[in-house]
Amino acid sequence: MIQEASGFDFDAGHYAMRGLMRQRPDMTAVMCINDAVAIGAMTAAQDSGLCVPDDISVIGFGSFQEGTYIRPPLTTLAIPSNRIAEDAVNLMQKMRQEENYQFEPECVPMELIVRKSTGPARS
Repeated sequence: MIQEASGFDFDAGHYAMRGLMRQRPDMTAVMCINDAVAIGAMTAAQDSGLCVPDDISVIGFGSFQEGTYIRPPLTTLAIPSNRIAEDAVNLMQKMRQEENYQFEPECVPMELIVRKSTGPARS
């Protein structure tokens, strides 16, 4: 199930999570577009009486430092921003140098940083 958020910040995550919990009170996990949205979602879950991760797991994306300071610390997917920036510069250079350059999509490996906001699904 996908819940659209109105932005990419804490408030958007909080608001979207409240809507998602109304639609699916039985959900056991949520993955958010970034860590700020995930922190807002986690707060909404906790405000409604859910325990993270015992009742619901929350995972973010981007490995922002703020995720290490909240309780429980946020599980996240770390993206290698230096690698992405380097690849983007190389791609622009190739596009400028080769008139008929054909872009080939590439998967950039990410790292799952498991902290305390995720756990086994409840039965």
